[in-house]
Amino acid sequence: MLRLLLYPVAVLFLAVSSLDGQVLSRLLGYFPEDFFRGHGMSPPAISPDGDTVAFFVSSRDRNQIRLFHVGEKRETVLHSTASADQSFHSAAWAGQSRLVYQDQRGNWYSIQTPNGNPTQIFSSRGHYIGWGLIAIGDFWSAQLFSRLLNDDEHVLLQTEDRRGRAQVVRVNLKDGSETVIQRPHGSIDEWIPTLSGDVIAGTRYLRDRIEFRYRSPGTRRWQNLDRFVPERRHSFSYSGRSLPTRRFQFLTFAEDNHSLYYASDTRTDTRAIYRMDIRTGEQSQIAYDPDYDLFSDHNPGQGPLFSAKGNRLVGIHYHREKPHTHWLDPAFEEVQQRVDQLNPNSINRILDFDNSENHFVVASISSRSKGSYFLYDKNADSIVEFGVVDERLDPELLGLMQPVSFEGRHGHQIPSYLTMPKGVSTEDTASVPLVVLVHGGPWVRDIYGYHPEVQLLAYKGYAVLQVNFRGSTGYGFEHFDAIRQRYGSVAVEDIEDAMDAALIQFPQLNSEAVAVMGASYGAYAGMNLLLSRPDRYKAGILIMGLYDIEKQARYLREIDRHYSSGYWDEMVGSVWDSDALRSISPLHRVSELQSPILVIHGEEDDIVPVEQSRQLVRKLNDADKPNQSYLMRSEGHGIESEQEIIAVYSRVLDFLETQFRE
Repeated sequence: MLRLLLYPVAVLFLAVSSLDGQVLSRLLGYFPEDFFRGHGMSPPAISPDGDTVAFFVSSRDRNQIRLFHVGEKRETVLHSTASADQSFHSAAWAGQSRLVYQDQRGNWYSIQTPNGNPTQIFSSRGHYIGWGLIAIGDFWSAQLFSRLLNDDEHVLLQTEDRRGRAQVVRVNLKDGSETVIQRPHGSIDEWIPTLSGDVIAGTRYLRDRIEFRYRSPGTRRWQNLDRFVPERRHSFSYSGRSLPTRRFQFLTFAEDNHSLYYASDTRTDTRAIYRMDIRTGEQSQIAYDPDYDLFSDHNPGQGPLFSAKGNRLVGIHYHREKPHTHWLDPAFEEVQQRVDQLNPNSINRILDFDNSENHFVVASISSRSKGSYFLYDKNADSIVEFGVVDERLDPELLGLMQPVSFEGRHGHQIPSYLTMPKGVSTEDTASVPLVVLVHGGPWVRDIYGYHPEVQLLAYKGYAVLQVNFRGSTGYGFEHFDAIRQRYGSVAVEDIEDAMDAALIQFPQLNSEAVAVMGASYGAYAGMNLLLSRPDRYKAGILIMGLYDIEKQARYLREIDRHYSSGYWDEMVGSVWDSDALRSISPLHRVSELQSPILVIHGEEDDIVPVEQSRQLVRKLNDADKPNQSYLMRSEGHGIESEQEIIAVYSRVLDFLETQFRE
């Protein structure tokens, strides 16, 4: 009997195995791994002469460095790993025919093109470092500092000595030999290079102040360029409110090596870009958007874009409701306009270009695709697609993310995104269940683009609402700062207001079938949402969340006494005010819950300890509240393993299906 059952399955497999991925998906449907799997392609980099584009391709069994030969319009494999355990990132051209790149362990390699074998030029001496909640986690101790545009045989890496102090080394690309060119200086934690690779500035972190140090080229005498001193001793803030006239973040040196570009919201609510002459102190505004920060911490795909030879600032990538570039160079703006005409059905972002500024690598961005890459030839006025991140996913089967904005109860705007399942029409009423997906941080924001969890949920029939509540970055200081001392309430207010407005504006949404889902701070806010209107939500999914704020604040003070405690004092409340912290801890209100909850956490989490979720589950069980839990043995504050990602989202789908079916 078993043989009879397997035979038609085998015939079906043979019949469809020859079909391409999109046709196959129409027959068999998509599974969670199709949305999250590591198959993909890294952002490409073009050689200085414009002849070759290099990029990484990952698959289940191995990872490869591939080359696209521009003139021949063909692709070759430069290097292939023996397994998928080794992955690559941070690729850059060092000269006309050599690539440097970093693996997932922080080791650096050099490889000659078009035919060469990798040479390890730097062995990571990574260790655990952190700066409170601002940058806590595992960070490797080597970063590409400068490619040395006039030197094809060396690069500069910023690394650390054995005491963990920042230094800069020159590394030979052929044999990996190192020369220290900038030894540690005081407590400088991060060096700032000029475009030519000179080390003349750095950021110094001390117990009671932050200093920006500078020395004139050719001299050894260091002087203070600027100094941050908090209002209260040992109380640095993440937002910089305690430094109201001096909030700025250095980006890079300008081409003259004595002027700096920096982002600031000192004079405007949103972060503008300025240029400052260090010698004279003269400052000028370069670019400004009244509604969006031109540079915002923790948002990917943003920052200044320099000409190929590094001699001028040509544009600034940042996020509006969709990815946007503010062009400072008219020639580049003309290229952008022409690319948009040739490829009108997607958002096109120029990533890289050759020294002649004739060949441009362009990323095609969409919410329904993992993306693709084009090469635009300015002289020929043509584009050629040379890379698709994942061809299996058919965009026509996925949901379309649309930017929406709602008015909050205080008259402020709440920028959001709504993704509807494919095939939902305006005539449908109260038919689509809604998942409110709350971002973490809260000092980040949701951005437009492909999000695997959003598309998975939409593919399974759920609408997804993402709200950039007050406290999110990217929309100016006032929007961010509104969460101060209202850590548990502002996000809930904005999400509820956005959700109520969405249910009215989009009658396709079913107000009787709403779930909330979030990770980290998103789980904390999600728990508060479940408590604010217990009869509104059918289910809650809480991932790596914090629920006992008092315990979390004490934990952060133990691992980082200066910065994290300053953050909590300023943004949340004093770590010693037990009553205040207890009042915003949802753990103590479990008895008010009415919705079933799925609790997920990594046992190796060193930012929000797993005990937060264990304690929540115990409280739920004691109160006889329906819940499920899943603890990931080897995961931290984030899910790295593809196998675990698939397991988690399979549980999420099963949980949602069960709750909405009942």
